[in-house]
Amino acid sequence: MTLLFDISSITPTTGGGGANLTTLDVTPMTSAQSITPDEGYDGFSLVNVSAVNASIDANITASNIKQGVDILGVTGTMAPAALHSVSRNYSVVGTEAVPFNGDLTGAFNGLTSIAANAMNNAFGYTNVNTPVIFPDLTQIGNYGMNRAFASCPNIPSVDFPKLMSIANFGLMDTFTMCQNSLTIANFNSLTEINGRNALTGCFANCKNMVCASFPNLVSANGQGCFAGAFTYTNITELNFPKLENVGLYAFSGTGRFMNNLTNANFCNVVSVNDSSFSIFANNSSNFAGYANFSSLSSVSNSMVFSQAFRNTNVVSVLADRKSVV
Repeated sequence: MTLLFDISSITPTTGGGGANLTTLDVTPMTSAQSITPDEGYDGFSLVNVSAVNASIDANITASNIKQGVDILGVTGTMAPAALHSVSRNYSVVGTEAVPFNGDLTGAFNGLTSIAANAMNNAFGYTNVNTPVIFPDLTQIGNYGMNRAFASCPNIPSVDFPKLMSIANFGLMDTFTMCQNSLTIANFNSLTEINGRNALTGCFANCKNMVCASFPNLVSANGQGCFAGAFTYTNITELNFPKLENVGLYAFSGTGRFMNNLTNANFCNVVSVNDSSFSIFANNSSNFAGYANFSSLSSVSNSMVFSQAFRNTNVVSVLADRKSVV
């Protein structure tokens, strides 16, 4: 025998009667909340929870948030902390609690000096992908930035607008092997380089580099200061329009394997030392153009131009306003 029951007209009940429900509006808080119905109610038919906004925490203010970051409708204005000097063991990558995202925008604002070994290998082999700018930096100590950005393939440009002093090996190999994207380097305030090997190999193997600007450099007395600085780059012109004094081996091998180099301008050089301008030596340059040494009236030291243009296609060397080649 089969029993059939019609349940379509049955109304659920609790405790023998209908539940007495209410509604509730809830404002979020920073601490946990326990919510129970008021006396006389069995529960809630609807709970409305307001959207979270900045009023939830008094610390959510523009001045407490990183510049450009938005939190709960508040856009940050806090600039990166200004660094006035770096003394030792400076490495953002090594000390960050989160993965380095390659953005160094504003990271060096306010930094005025870098001491010996302070940024040695600091960012080498990382994915730095923004211009590397030191807007306030004036001096770099011994080995201060040695290989600091070596083999960073995505750096588009570098700028040292106020740099005035580079100690021994200060920028040696600093940007070497940044070969995919680094195109421009500016040193607009640099007037003298006394540090030994100060920029040796600094931009070597930056294959897309087309311009390095030293418009106000007067003295390059540091031994080997530009040795091999621009090898394997695509720079078309070496232009040192105000350079007067050049030290021992200062430009030794500077232009090797610069296959697009067409001109070298040293029009104000008046003082040179031994082997100062073995620029294109060692059978390794396709230099085909003009070299201007129009203020150099005499060469008394030995081997100043030793092998300087060996195996090149140089058209003319201008010295004391007379073509000598």
